[in-house]
Amino acid sequence: MESNIQASSKAGEAKCAEVPAEAMGRVPGCRLASRSSRPMGTAVDIDGVKVGLTEIAVMAGPCSVESAEQILRIAGEVKAAGATILRGGAFKPRTSPYDFQGLGTAGLEYLRLASRQTGLKVVTEVIDPR
Repeated sequence: MESNIQASSKAGEAKCAEVPAEAMGRVPGCRLASRSSRPMGTAVDIDGVKVGLTEIAVMAGPCSVESAEQILRIAGEVKAAGATILRGGAFKPRTSPYDFQGLGTAGLEYLRLASRQTGLKVVTEVIDPR
């Protein structure tokens, strides 16, 4: 059974999904995307690389990490193009168990290797914090 907070959050997300970007800050239930909740803006520090406010960070990479060779090659290309952050999916949840599910922890290791070799910071999706 869902808690009231979860149900409220899902209702808010559904409402926000229908709102044009220019109106996002004026719609109740869209607090996290609203200037009224953070009038000065938001900045995120990814291990020394600033994202937000006046800083622009370029992130690039594949939808999914498929092999060590693939991510190392792409990381080199991303770095050469001037990006500061490598992104890639290690876990790819699918509705069908027969579709590619990602490399999982091996994909994370490949991303770490690419980061060490290029100096790029890495971002990826977190499916389950365990």
